[in-house]
Amino acid sequence: CGEATYSPGGTVSSCVGCPVGTYVAAEQGSSETDCMPCQEWTFRDSSMTSCAGCNEGQTPNTNKSACKPCEEGSYRDSSMISCKRCDVGKTPNSETNSCEPCKEGTYKDS
Repeated sequence: CGEATYSPGGTVSSCVGCPVGTYVAAEQGSSETDCMPCQEWTFRDSSMTSCAGCNEGQTPNTNKSACKPCEEGSYRDSSMISCKRCDVGKTPNSETNSCEPCKEGTYKDS
């Protein structure tokens, strides 16, 4: 069976898909309880065979079945596990993968 499947009967011909947002950590699972949540910064939808990382500026939704944009005022680059708020005086860039100083005449206090 593949990474996102398990085999209740112990044979490859009876592979069953894990729920979205999960994968099988062991070489071969035998029940749905062997399906583990994707890691914190990853997701898996029904078309995928394994968990994958979200793009910069995104984070997995609650059930790890898709990615969503970081919350307003937050960013995430490829080295980060989750989105982080920009510091005072900075705002996310257009790709929301880093922070940049506020434009002249504007501010951010929290």
